[in-house]
Amino acid sequence: MSEYVKKSEAKQSLCDYLYPNSPTVISLIDKAIDATPTADVQEVLYCKNCKNYCKYSFDTAICEEYGGYIKPNDFCSRGEKK
Repeated sequence: MSEYVKKSEAKQSLCDYLYPNSPTVISLIDKAIDATPTADVQEVLYCKNCKNYCKYSFDTAICEEYGGYIKPNDFCSRGEKK
């Protein structure tokens, strides 16, 4: 499985690890990371964090949007954060 990181977090980590007080190195890191292509990803919203999640029992719930039984770690494209 692929792993994704935010560019700003990668820049900060590299700057902290490499020469943190060198403007030249920081500038090179910024340019290199900005030139790197990014993946078009969206954060997954699990049902347990969705406003349509309605707890039914210990490990099952009902989705008020979909109208069916779901598990807390399910997800869909219609989810909206609580």
